[in-house]
Amino acid sequence: MKNIVVFFSFFFVAGSILAQTTHNVEVGGSMQVTPYFNPQYITIQQGDIVEWNCVQGTHNIDGQQSLFPNNPESFSYALNGASSPWDFSHTFNTPGVYDYECSMWNHNQTQFGTITVITNSTDINEYINSFFAFPNPACTQITVNKEGIKNIYNRLGELLISSRKKTIDITHLKVGVYVLQCEEQTQKIIKQ
Repeated sequence: MKNIVVFFSFFFVAGSILAQTTHNVEVGGSMQVTPYFNPQYITIQQGDIVEWNCVQGTHNIDGQQSLFPNNPESFSYALNGASSPWDFSHTFNTPGVYDYECSMWNHNQTQFGTITVITNSTDINEYINSFFAFPNPACTQITVNKEGIKNIYNRLGELLISSRKKTIDITHLKVGVYVLQCEEQTQKIIKQ
């Protein structure tokens, strides 16, 4: 009886350590509805699963390293597009920040996201100090959570704004997608 209790205890503890959480991302948009991922930015634990559920329109998931070379690994689904409904899931075993988008037509203007994968041992200060800007999309200004020089580039790589301020005025930028850089880190931002 003692061996059974020890085996059960080991099995229960091992199962708890290896437990995975599934995070759902809704995929949608059509000719009448702006393409989206909801939520757009998520943070998960190493080994967790992200499941995309397409509820409307024709979309794909493109997180390939050829498009996002800083992604720790590639993931993708239906690169030629798939009509709703569909589900796709990926298990994220490598910690890091993953960018992805829908590369159908011009959907990547609004349909992009980031998955941040942390380990159980990730220092919470490291996560708190990670780089991000909000709101995104924005109309008049963005706020960056990091100190230092922030540069905003257009898609041609031309420097448009350089600022040390945490809140940056973007009212003069045209509607579109830009790249925000702070130190060695970058993030895609959208001006509406």
